[in-house]
Amino acid sequence: GVEGLKHIENWNTYKLKYLDLTYNNFESKGLKYIEKWNTCKLKYLHLYWNYLELESLKHIENWKCIKLSGLDLRSNYFGSEGLYSLEKWECPRIEYLDISSNILGSEGLRPIEKWNCSNLKYLYLSLNNLGSQGLRFIEKWNCSNLLRLRLNLNNLSIEGLQYLEKWDCPLIKHLNSSSNNLLNDQVKAFRKNLN
Repeated sequence: GVEGLKHIENWNTYKLKYLDLTYNNFESKGLKYIEKWNTCKLKYLHLYWNYLELESLKHIENWKCIKLSGLDLRSNYFGSEGLYSLEKWECPRIEYLDISSNILGSEGLRPIEKWNCSNLKYLYLSLNNLGSQGLRFIEKWNCSNLLRLRLNLNNLSIEGLQYLEKWDCPLIKHLNSSSNNLLNDQVKAFRKNLN
């Protein structure tokens, strides 16, 4: 848990490439012990199932993660303001982004709308209750390398998917938009539009 991180807060992490802190139940204070770490070479960051809150991510908002290619933040229940601490992150190499199960709502993706996601291959947004307006913040992303997209269990309607009509995803292999308010024909048309 949180107390265990006290022992590693002064580590020299300059060469750190992979950090997995999953299933630790950090809640709001857990990341404060690693906020001063040097993460310039970090490639993979896994923080899922930690019950992180808005206050938690503020501890890592100044991290420089320019080499980050994998970010897993699923199942933390951030809510609509949870990602604001990552708004200034520059992650030009990000290929894997999982922010499923965070109850982001229709405003939750706003903080990351300016991210450069041209290398993104895997995007998982399931279980966030995005509704018909939630995807509007990522409609301008360049997702030409996208292989997998999970949008299931978001209370999406066809109006919500229209925000992604401008995406050009010729490589997409897997689209999961199940358990939404969509008809089968609408999903087929959307998928065809992505290609």
